[in-house]
Amino acid sequence: MNKATVLKEIIEQRRSIFPKDYTDTEISQEVIDEILHSATLAPNHKRTKPWRFKIFKGEEKAKLASEMQAIYKAT
Repeated sequence: MNKATVLKEIIEQRRSIFPKDYTDTEISQEVIDEILHSATLAPNHKRTKPWRFKIFKGEEKAKLASEMQAIYKAT
């Protein structure tokens, strides 16, 4: 399969994911690493690579969700 065909297939199969579609399935560290590596390949301002990523898991993730919920309710 050539690159154009692969890209076309990816574009045709992409879909939006909404909160109602979320699951409790944990994403493996291998997949997260692959996603982060791909993200760093995105175009950036004069090759400065300004990307910063923070991965929230477990207790950290629950705390973030709680804080975001509080902010949402307050506004």
